[in-house]
Amino acid sequence: MAKAAEAALDRDPLAFLVAPKAPAAFLAGTWERQPALFKATPERRAFFEGLASFSELARLARICEQEGEPLEFGVDVNAARYASGKRETPNGEVADSASLERLFHKEGCTMQFHQPQRFSDETWRLLAALERRLGCLVGCNAYLTPPGTQGLAPHWDDVEIFVVQTEGSKRWRLHRAPPAPEGTPLASRASLLAHSHLANQVSGDLDPAEIGQPSMEFTLEVGDVFYMPRGTIHCATAQQGGPSGHLTISTYQRWSAADLLQYGVSVALANPSLQPLLAAPLKAGLPPGFLAAATLGPAAAAELAAGAGGFGEEGTAAVVAAAAGTAGGGKGGSKGGGRSDNDMQRLSAQLAAACRALADCLEGRQGPAGLGSRLLTTAADAMAEDFMRHRLPPHPEQLPAPGPAPGLDDLVQCVGSSYFRLVPMNTKDEGGCGPDCEEDHEHTHGHGHGHGHEHTHGPACGSGCQAHHGHGSSGEEEEEEEEAGHGHGHGHGHGHGGGGGGVTGAPPAWVRLVSCLGNDRGSHMMSGGGEEDDDESDEESGSGSDGGSEEDSEVDAEELAARAAAAAAALGRKRKQPAAAAADGGSGEEDEEQGGSGSEGEESGDDDDEEEDEEEEGQEDLVFPAEFAPALVQLLRSAPDAGGQPLPVAAITLPDPELQLQVAAALWEAGVLRTVQADKKEKKKHKASGKQQQQPQEQQGGKAAAGKQEKKTEKAQKQQQEQGGKAGKQGGRKAKRHKA
Repeated sequence: MAKAAEAALDRDPLAFLVAPKAPAAFLAGTWERQPALFKATPERRAFFEGLASFSELARLARICEQEGEPLEFGVDVNAARYASGKRETPNGEVADSASLERLFHKEGCTMQFHQPQRFSDETWRLLAALERRLGCLVGCNAYLTPPGTQGLAPHWDDVEIFVVQTEGSKRWRLHRAPPAPEGTPLASRASLLAHSHLANQVSGDLDPAEIGQPSMEFTLEVGDVFYMPRGTIHCATAQQGGPSGHLTISTYQRWSAADLLQYGVSVALANPSLQPLLAAPLKAGLPPGFLAAATLGPAAAAELAAGAGGFGEEGTAAVVAAAAGTAGGGKGGSKGGGRSDNDMQRLSAQLAAACRALADCLEGRQGPAGLGSRLLTTAADAMAEDFMRHRLPPHPEQLPAPGPAPGLDDLVQCVGSSYFRLVPMNTKDEGGCGPDCEEDHEHTHGHGHGHGHEHTHGPACGSGCQAHHGHGSSGEEEEEEEEAGHGHGHGHGHGHGGGGGGVTGAPPAWVRLVSCLGNDRGSHMMSGGGEEDDDESDEESGSGSDGGSEEDSEVDAEELAARAAAAAAALGRKRKQPAAAAADGGSGEEDEEQGGSGSEGEESGDDDDEEEDEEEEGQEDLVFPAEFAPALVQLLRSAPDAGGQPLPVAAITLPDPELQLQVAAALWEAGVLRTVQADKKEKKKHKASGKQQQQPQEQQGGKAAAGKQEKKTEKAQKQQQEQGGKAGKQGGRKAKRHKA
């Protein structure tokens, strides 16, 4: 049954979670619309039973202690309890098994275990499949609650959530805040509660008195799945009779149309080959002194006071009345600020015109043909590259066998198009700012879109929020918020360097193949510490920790720039006969053929260093001249998940067999392609079609290249086979499987 469940989730993890409902029907009628409960199927019950439990957490803690790397509170685990309307977080420092046992059994604390996919192969497999299916980051927390207790206050989250019961049972209550009365100030608590649907920020702890009676109540048993859209107010209590365990799987944080729009604008403004093409309203300057028109004025201040109500009903009414009289005195009467209504109206009209121009551009009614599509594609590249670098690597059993090194007579097929992204890029020498640029200016499209946004569990986050929107809050902020806050930190700041065009009109001269195959399972959705406030109170949030700090983002960008620059330099030396190159010196073979200094001996001599670097930094990008882009797209589209079929090496859209073989071999060695050996009949068919008929010296060169690739077959196959194991080793701190 377990094998059948794994096969089912590999095929379609969404179908596995929402069965018996069809995934298409779920996405069309339920997703982002309303909560839904899916009772256990035999496959789900077999897969999830016991996957998250306190006994498993205690076992893992003992293993980590024995290995000298104990779990940490605030990083790996949080303890939380909610009673008499108050939530407490009695975290310590080291989350050893004795501390966990005491907090759980004697003090009645819920244990929030962050990102169990780092330790559990089953959870890794499920989340990797979901990231492939949904095309965005997916996080997970395990919640382990003593009988008859509640860990957290009512709240809403900023992620789409699937809750899966793994042990015992839990009673859930959902609330729908009443509509705000007519005339309620926009900034008031009541207005915020009434508009929580699809919220992009977490709520903080909510007072039961302000959320009304439950709109939905139910009990989850093992194997049951409950889905709720972001912004759904909820709380839960473990049933008597035994402890409760459940997983919360979360996704779609900062993944809305508004976020893509934000990307589209920032990418266009940062790209010198796009910005000049924008319509005039989008490039027009703002009115002099416009900030003064948009500042807080008397009427807006009165609205804030009315929403707060701290002076009592009579005192607040007097303040509001006085402010209304001031606001009616001509200048300063604007609700929006300290200048006249006309100032704000003119500013609003200009911004509206810019938005309409952008809409016309996206729909092809204004600007050069194809500009809207190019704008979206460039923005999507930024989001996709960031996703690719932070997602889980696929579970080893989700990848096909690589086969032997490909020959000219063989067929090859991409192992999965969703594991890779082809991104245009320029070098500094070929126009504009390239990946090797060291100038002191911004290279990323950072615009406050990171999934590390952390909020306190207290008053809802508003305009005064100072959370970092890049890769997570700083350590100082986390310490200050120690007893408050939770966040979902899906951990990416959506920056990209070296992409897009260079100087105006210069097309990208290179393409970079970004892969998730070498990603570190152990750092998935984790920032590395100090996040106790980020996670402790988020019982149903999907991810407890974000993926890094802003400093981490800068380091990643520097490493990426160095790799891309090295690859570009290697390719530049052989521009007349280009082939794929990675920053590990993979061009040595061609140098040797041309009489250069590169040799297999030198390459093999660096094996240990290369493997050590790869384990620390993950898989490096492959960089190709832009002329290779059609062939790369052709190969990526051969993947089964793209509806493709195995492709003959001789049919790769490159001008000679030597290049065809070199590219196929480079991508096979990187794990992008698998080899499907052709039978004799297929080989004859290829030869008869003329695909194998080339000039004698080309054939000789192709055979020589094939011979070199055969020498590397054993080494590369071993690397590919160990890839999944390495990801697992990186992830679990060498701990045993999370599930017994």
